[in-house]
Amino acid sequence: MVWSVFFGKKSKRWREASVNNLLSCLDAGDTEQASIYLAEDLVVADIGGARIEGRDAFLRRDQAFRKVYSDLEVHVDLTTHNGDEVLLRGRVESRHEEITGTAFWRFAFENGVVNYIETMRQGN
Repeated sequence: MVWSVFFGKKSKRWREASVNNLLSCLDAGDTEQASIYLAEDLVVADIGGARIEGRDAFLRRDQAFRKVYSDLEVHVDLTTHNGDEVLLRGRVESRHEEITGTAFWRFAFENGVVNYIETMRQGN
């Protein structure tokens, strides 16, 4: 227990705050600040099999997506934990119906940063 406090394993509260800060940075378009929460070798995957590999590739893709869907709003309804992972359930809202609806995200951590994000939207 003491070992993990001093050498890397972060608390649930810390991981949850990291995810919330990451989402706030993405919403604000602050990719520089968002990058501190993400591993360089980040993998983002969805249930359909699409993958983005690398922090910079993900941040570029996120910015491009938000330019197309500039009215995008993500509302988190539930945050829970599965071991060292943070799980979110929420809603994506936009005037573009093709992206709206219930969504789920799983954030996994390694060495104090998010190294894997899995997304799933209801209907996928």
